[in-house]
Amino acid sequence: MKIARLSFIVCAIGCNGAPLIVAGPDQPQPISPIVCPELDDCISLYVADNGDDQNQGTRQSPLKTLDRAVAVASMSISGGVAQRRYVRVSNARPVAMQSATLAAGISIYGGYDADWTVNPQRQTDVIVHGRGLVFDSGTLGNELRDLTLVGDTDTDTLVEARGNATLTHVALAWNMRANHPFVSRGGDVSMTDTFVTGAGVAVDIQGGNLTFDSGGVDAMSPTMGGVVIGLRYEGQAGQHFILRNAKVLATDGSDIAGLDLGGQAEVEIERNTIDVQGSVDSIATGIRGSAAHENVVGNLFQIRGAVTTIGHSVGASGQALVNNIFALSNVTAVPTTAPIGILLVAPGQIDLVNNTVTMRNGGVAVDGDGRVRLYNNLLITTDGVALHLTPALGASSFQLFNNALTTSQCAFRVGADCVSDIDSCAFTGCKHASATLVGDCQASVDLHLPSSSLCKGAGTDPKAVVPRTILDCDGQARPLGAWDIGADEIPD
Repeated sequence: MKIARLSFIVCAIGCNGAPLIVAGPDQPQPISPIVCPELDDCISLYVADNGDDQNQGTRQSPLKTLDRAVAVASMSISGGVAQRRYVRVSNARPVAMQSATLAAGISIYGGYDADWTVNPQRQTDVIVHGRGLVFDSGTLGNELRDLTLVGDTDTDTLVEARGNATLTHVALAWNMRANHPFVSRGGDVSMTDTFVTGAGVAVDIQGGNLTFDSGGVDAMSPTMGGVVIGLRYEGQAGQHFILRNAKVLATDGSDIAGLDLGGQAEVEIERNTIDVQGSVDSIATGIRGSAAHENVVGNLFQIRGAVTTIGHSVGASGQALVNNIFALSNVTAVPTTAPIGILLVAPGQIDLVNNTVTMRNGGVAVDGDGRVRLYNNLLITTDGVALHLTPALGASSFQLFNNALTTSQCAFRVGADCVSDIDSCAFTGCKHASATLVGDCQASVDLHLPSSSLCKGAGTDPKAVVPRTILDCDGQARPLGAWDIGADEIPD
């Protein structure tokens, strides 16, 4: 018995209300138009466990596979005019999908129950075979929502965005032998409540604007060595990178960085945890590289287990590090390279305000010929130099305002010389900076100030440097009376 091949046809309602038709070669009768509940210029296709790829793709007659839905949605609509098209998935079991290129405007939404109501606690599992998903170029972009995508091969990329991309409540988990779970080639990217796990460089943004709000990144080495980077961003002048409320973890490489920044973009890094875990022979960095203008506010940096530990490396002008905690430690008792809490290479203006830096060896090192101002910082080191200035800073403006330097060794060093009185240093601005070495200003184990701390009320108002509301490490607006030193603020 000969079984006729079923063709498909999908209708949508365009912006002008006219039906838009895509038909297969056998030209069956069109199905009823499907109107997207969010927009009236889109088409929706439905995929479910009980579907069939010979169905029409409606809620009542869903398709079986994502491959079929993406193929239908990718066809030309209204003479090739791009429109937003939605593939909605309610599969209770993991659904497989071959590698594919999604035309601009196609979005895949999971998180539906069997009756097509949205379940905010649910993500639909998708197994991606082959080289992964490619978002085609175009201003409409592509969106993934309420999905967990798992790659099953050794190829490099799980999701490659060539245009604009939006990921909301999404998890990307790639084969541990592969790199770059998410790569953007220059479009604008928004990632909200999104988690990315992979090897090498987990998130690689090659231009465009990036907003990453909530969620996390977990990068590790595929071979217990090599370069491991949680998130790499290379932006151009006029572009923006915002990272908020996220956790970035990077482990197991020989050269490890939580964040790697480059280019001339504006950067905002706020209220994140940057956790870098190295081994006895690795270099670990919380943030390295630089951008045109960079604000690093209210973050916790945990850098540990490496021979060389650098909490933050700054190499461009227009930087502000405000109310961060840098907690750094080493595996080796006598590191071959002295660890540094914050390394500043200052060609322009750099401000450090109310940070806490705690580690065994080293503190803050400053090099370059720019202008550097330190307000209310608590620098704690047990065996190293809390603040080290190189002779190259002789022509710069370097100012200290009520910082606490705590160490059993030299607290303040200029070149090879230990300086006992900061106010007597020869640097421009030092003599007029009201700089003070507070005595034992040690914070507690969890880096909060005890009520008896000499740091309490010993700071100075930094609003001339940072004209914004400053929150302490517990999210309290500062000050609570007089300004305290360090990242914690306690009531007077």
